[in-house]
Amino acid sequence: AELVTSEGRNALLNATSLVSKLDSRLDVVYGDTDSVMINLSFASTLSEVQQVAKSIKDAINKCYKTLEIDVDGVFRKLLLLRKKKYAALRIVDYMGKGDQMEREIKGIDLVRREWCPLSKQICSEIIDIILSIAQTGSVWGSIEAYLQSVVEKIDDGDVKLEDFIITKALNRDPEDYANPLDHPHVCVAMRMKELNLSVQVGDLIPYIVCLPSDPEETKSAKKLSANCYHPHEVYNKGLKVDVSWYKKIQLYTPIMRLLEYVSQCDTTFIAKIFGVVNASGAQRLSRAYAPSICSQKLTAEELLDMPEVAFPDVKHLIVRCPDISCQSSIDVLPH
Repeated sequence: AELVTSEGRNALLNATSLVSKLDSRLDVVYGDTDSVMINLSFASTLSEVQQVAKSIKDAINKCYKTLEIDVDGVFRKLLLLRKKKYAALRIVDYMGKGDQMEREIKGIDLVRREWCPLSKQICSEIIDIILSIAQTGSVWGSIEAYLQSVVEKIDDGDVKLEDFIITKALNRDPEDYANPLDHPHVCVAMRMKELNLSVQVGDLIPYIVCLPSDPEETKSAKKLSANCYHPHEVYNKGLKVDVSWYKKIQLYTPIMRLLEYVSQCDTTFIAKIFGVVNASGAQRLSRAYAPSICSQKLTAEELLDMPEVAFPDVKHLIVRCPDISCQSSIDVLPH
């Protein structure tokens, strides 16, 4: 197994090195396991992209007798966040006219259940704006206007209650959790059982984070689960959604992860409209919410795919070139 991994890694490094030698304009933006992503921003037509891709493929394949690389796809636009996390506009018929396109998303938060529908909708719309080929003005300008309108809609109470529902899987019987108060969905499941509602291992438990019925409770340091209710409870008791919590935790956090690499992104503006006074404080709140994710029986691979959850306190490793005349450095993400 180690030999296969080593040979695969060497093939990847050799391919990356070869690409840079073929043409200085070729920019390898990502390489992992068995694939390489190359930026062809200098190409003005799809036919030119096809020709360059073929020349790269042929050059790499000449180096091997039993190993062959092929063109897997062509992206019109790519938002590469980090390892195995990207959103792209894929050209479906890249060997044809190139007028058929579809969005491709890998590893980005909006596909996870721990985010409410509203969070997923906003992130999805942001991705659409970034990947849009019809965009005429500034990408950030369009995103800024969109976020402003969303926040106004939330503050005016124009968001459906269903869009605030969070769902989490029940991995064991509620009584078997060591600290049920640390898991909002477990507390909700317990109340469901008290009402003789069916609750089984594997069920997706829905809940909404609400404001305390007593305003004085807002100042106390109660656990989040104390303010989490099943949607039916929210309807029947007339509870109010804690929009401030949603804006800081469910919206601000995933939105910032999407926009951290977007040029001209005004992080101060985003923090302000979502009510985040201290950005690092919001990240700590997000990590405080993360134990409910870690409590699930995730595999090592799944945890490594969520470094902010698996390693919340690990700092980036900055590797600097030992050559004094070279000032370059590499920021290694905690994967």
